[in-house]
Amino acid sequence: MGEPKPKPIIFDGESVRTILAEEKDQTRRWCKQAPADAVSARVAGGVIEWTCADGSIFLTNPRFAVGQTLWVKERWSVLPQVDEMPIREMPHDALIRYAADAAVPRAPGHRENPGVSQFTPPRSPLYMPRWASRLTLRVTSVRVERVQDISEADAIAEGVRRMPETQLRMYTMAHERPEVAYVDGRINAPKPWTASARESFEGRWQAINALRAPWDSNPWVEAVTFEVVPHA
Repeated sequence: MGEPKPKPIIFDGESVRTILAEEKDQTRRWCKQAPADAVSARVAGGVIEWTCADGSIFLTNPRFAVGQTLWVKERWSVLPQVDEMPIREMPHDALIRYAADAAVPRAPGHRENPGVSQFTPPRSPLYMPRWASRLTLRVTSVRVERVQDISEADAIAEGVRRMPETQLRMYTMAHERPEVAYVDGRINAPKPWTASARESFEGRWQAINALRAPWDSNPWVEAVTFEVVPHA
């Protein structure tokens, strides 16, 4: 069996920022192929083996495999003269602005980077070509579980951050730290902060998946651990 084929993976700006900050090395993706009556699942021999309520076994292919490389697709912008081109005709040395952190890596042949205002509005990550991707990940483990099985440690590995101002255990998925208010000398955490990392992850999951795989339905997910592959 050969190496798994590289594939794209979409991350929103918040996830990109936490990956760049080395605060995220896990992602959970909904298993829409899970049998409705599945009671357990495991990854073995390159397939997901589902055990159903009647004892039958059902096999599906996982979306991800250990050793597989994933190139990240995120929101991106180009300069107006490039924006007019079909994506397949864009020069591969075109300057790219990444919406997650407004970064504009300098490309060969460009002396200076233009200002942020000179770039066109961000494009959907769906249309990002591979040459424009700045992040490559390598899958180090894949397991299948219910989304509510996530532990505190795993929620933190998903990018949940602990409040830095106090020893009080409060968490947020927001990379940009919200203002923390104090009332009568006691901390009054704003809405993004929660009492546990799992609770913060739950809110994040709902914000993305409420319509197709809501938290309360406890959907099956592929829990993927990854490492960042340094670019040459």
